[in-house]
Amino acid sequence: MDYKPNFSDYTYDELLDAEKHIDKVTYPERYEEIIRLLNDPEHLSKNKSTTSEKIEVSKYSTFWLRFLAALVDSLIFIPLIFLDEWFFSQGYSGVSNFIFYSLISSLSYFIYTVYMHGKYGQTIGKMVLNIKVTSVDDSKWGFKKAFYRDSVIIGVAVLILIMEAPHILTDVNPLEAAQNNPVFNYLMYAQLIWFLAEFITMLTNNKRRAIHDFIAGSVVIRL
Repeated sequence: MDYKPNFSDYTYDELLDAEKHIDKVTYPERYEEIIRLLNDPEHLSKNKSTTSEKIEVSKYSTFWLRFLAALVDSLIFIPLIFLDEWFFSQGYSGVSNFIFYSLISSLSYFIYTVYMHGKYGQTIGKMVLNIKVTSVDDSKWGFKKAFYRDSVIIGVAVLILIMEAPHILTDVNPLEAAQNNPVFNYLMYAQLIWFLAEFITMLTNNKRRAIHDFIAGSVVIRL
């Protein structure tokens, strides 16, 4: 049985190629259909719209790239784990411990992400994976929106830091202070729920925007 192509699904370039190579004598009806579609403005408009839509979907297909970029960024901060243990073993005062823990261990990652996103639209991980954060409406991007983007998780981190402060100021290692404390556990669960909600949100819209993107009016694109 002779297979008949569905020329109505062909792109403009595919129609031109078919017109060039088709056997006009054997398949005159098919040739006429190709010519008709090539001269049909409505078909060409529909074809351009479909192509544009495919390009847009590809532009925002960043789910796994964002995951890998976050992994690269997390590797940068692994040395802080060892620095943490070393610093708290040196016997410094509670105030020194608190300043160190606040700036280096607790908030350094957020300082990094807000600065990098605000100035460049990219962390090092996003630079490596060739993706970038920008405004969804093409408005100016900057530090204010970058802060909004991380505002929820920064708020949780600050809340945890406030709860840890009395322990750190009395020379107790914050890692030890958090053990068996139900409030800390609840905050950890809250963070887990937040991250799960972020992933679900990203998977349920075409532009792969997470909740923090909706808060900041941002979107991540491929470069």
